[in-house]
Amino acid sequence: MAKKPHPPVDHDAPEEKARRRRVLWLTLLLLVGLPLYLIVASFLVAALPRPHWFLEMIIYVLLGLVWAFPLKRLVIGAGRAAPPSS
Repeated sequence: MAKKPHPPVDHDAPEEKARRRRVLWLTLLLLVGLPLYLIVASFLVAALPRPHWFLEMIIYVLLGLVWAFPLKRLVIGAGRAAPPSS
């Protein structure tokens, strides 16, 4: 079964510009914000007295997930087409 060709993309369309802007923000956030979060999180964990290994593992797992929940909507939204403008 042959695939249908994709329609040409109008790079000047407002929807395409909005999608590209979301992707740019996501890229900047992941390239700048995530490393900053990692630095701050590791600094805070290092400032605490060392807990039991199991508690320490739970702390690192939670810190590894904390950044993902706020960014979930942004990551999902970057892959979607922009809503049509009225």
